[in-house]
Amino acid sequence: MLWNYRYIIKAHDTRALYRQFNRIAGVNTKRPQINVGEWLDPLSPQYNATLAEAIFHYSPRAASNERFEVCIATKEMNEAAWKYPYQSQITVDGTLGVCDSKLLLFIVMGVDEKKGVPLAFLMCSAPSKNKQTSSGYDTEILTKLMRKWRSDLKKMHSGKAFEVLVAITDTDLKERGALLAVFPHIWLLICKFHLRQSWRNPRNKAIKGKPPSFVDTKGRMARLESELIQTTEYSTACLLLRKEREILKAMSASSSAASRGLEHLEYLEGYWLNESLWRSWSDSGRRMAAHLLSCAFKGVLPTTNHL
Repeated sequence: MLWNYRYIIKAHDTRALYRQFNRIAGVNTKRPQINVGEWLDPLSPQYNATLAEAIFHYSPRAASNERFEVCIATKEMNEAAWKYPYQSQITVDGTLGVCDSKLLLFIVMGVDEKKGVPLAFLMCSAPSKNKQTSSGYDTEILTKLMRKWRSDLKKMHSGKAFEVLVAITDTDLKERGALLAVFPHIWLLICKFHLRQSWRNPRNKAIKGKPPSFVDTKGRMARLESELIQTTEYSTACLLLRKEREILKAMSASSSAASRGLEHLEYLEGYWLNESLWRSWSDSGRRMAAHLLSCAFKGVLPTTNHL
């Protein structure tokens, strides 16, 4: 005879199960800064020589207004940094929510044969008052961590400065600001995947609806965006936008979809058509990067997705 049981598992039950599992597996559930501090302390029984060698920067969170900071690069990663992206190109990408302790992880990568090579893991905690981990960092903390990384690489080569010519990031201006602070002469590009995502979301929000006129207008905007990315002259990008505006204005008297399209054009022009920013996401910027790297146009990384 089969019995049909149903169980109600409450929050305190799951906590108890996790505690049991952690005890069995030997997982230390102390706060990160306590664990890391013990791993790096030669006098601690928990001292880990391998981790101590790989961690080039550590700052515990000793007070509520401080951050927990830890940066990791193994000897092999440092060697790869000098082998692949030195006077070449890197990608920087942030990953949020890597654990339940409001930690932010930024990965610096180089590329070998079209495959991503991790060069450094830069981690920090969000301020204690932040409700969202994603807003828990700024240019200042990223600049600090990147400077620590560059300084560590400099020590490895007897004081020789580590230089990078090109970096590709997502659309986050804080990452870009930090890179410029650490590498003043670097040429910055924006990842095409993140760029299209940044355009698609506002486009879908501005032009909502399934009527044919809305679908057509949304398609027009998508085609315009692709054409803008392919521009190599700033004047051409401005001309494309101006022509599209004239068409939509003529249609707007009898089409609400065209009016929504004009909204999206205002967004593109008001933010993305700034000339210096345009150079970061257009083919013009990639051509300049190819010139700096002395490589073919296709040799310039189009995205940060090289994991």
